[in-house]
Amino acid sequence: MLDLTKLSSIGNELEIAKRTVEWSKNNISPLEKELKITKDELNRLDKLDKAGICSDDDIMRMKVFSNKTVALNRQLHLK
Repeated sequence: MLDLTKLSSIGNELEIAKRTVEWSKNNISPLEKELKITKDELNRLDKLDKAGICSDDDIMRMKVFSNKTVALNRQLHLK
């Protein structure tokens, strides 16, 4: 059974990640390379999250992606 509080938190992190990708459209290739996720994959995960049908693997993928995005954002803002 999925923990809905974790799913909600991951959904918020995914929204931040989506905005980061949108903001970085000109630099999408380095961003995709660094995060190892494509915009299509991000959109697929977002649709599953909104539909509430994420598998445990999808949740882990979103969590890893959002953690990497937060770290990358920190690096960008420190430069």
